[in-house]
Amino acid sequence: MFSKVYIDKVLDPCYRNWKKYLVEISFRIHRAHLVMLAESGIIKPEIVRVIKEGINAIENEFVFPETIPENTEDLYFVFEKELSRRIGVDKAGFLHTARSRNDMDAAAFRLFMRERIIELLDEVLDLMETFGERVNSPAGEDPIILYTHGQPANVSTLGHYLISMLLEIAESAEFIRLTLDTVNRSPMGACAITATGFPIDRDLVSRLLGFSFPIPNS
Repeated sequence: MFSKVYIDKVLDPCYRNWKKYLVEISFRIHRAHLVMLAESGIIKPEIVRVIKEGINAIENEFVFPETIPENTEDLYFVFEKELSRRIGVDKAGFLHTARSRNDMDAAAFRLFMRERIIELLDEVLDLMETFGERVNSPAGEDPIILYTHGQPANVSTLGHYLISMLLEIAESAEFIRLTLDTVNRSPMGACAITATGFPIDRDLVSRLLGFSFPIPNS
């Protein structure tokens, strides 16, 4: 179905990255979307229950292959085939109602980046706390010589010097926080370019995934 070059250079590397970084996130997206389909009355409760049990079983029991299986485009299709095998194609297909791999991919990438940005912010805050402790310690009052043009110029204190660095770090932290605001928006519901005719609840999916709000344009 796919050329060997395409598999080796594109599909398999992408699959390995998804398997390494995004499997757990993908299950969160499946569950949030399933809850929305149920709450919106788009699929019947008995189908929801079977799909939920299938998702749980795959997450707890299934081991994704190390390399992408033959005639498979990405990790989602591996999941979909396994779900179909466990609960039947006629039921598994309902999970993909009113969504696409496009909005799922975008959501997964944003969730992954959100976690990394939050981790970075935590580290920056720890660094700022360390600087603050040093500034407020007795060492903060130690006199030091500050230089300009490579020459000793003024007497200051270690605390004065460290506070200047602390404020620079605080500015960087603010830029990172603004980045988080941009990333933390849900693309779910965009489907493949032009959204969907189903009566979905984008706000519900956004809340379930911890996003601030949905992106307005599909």
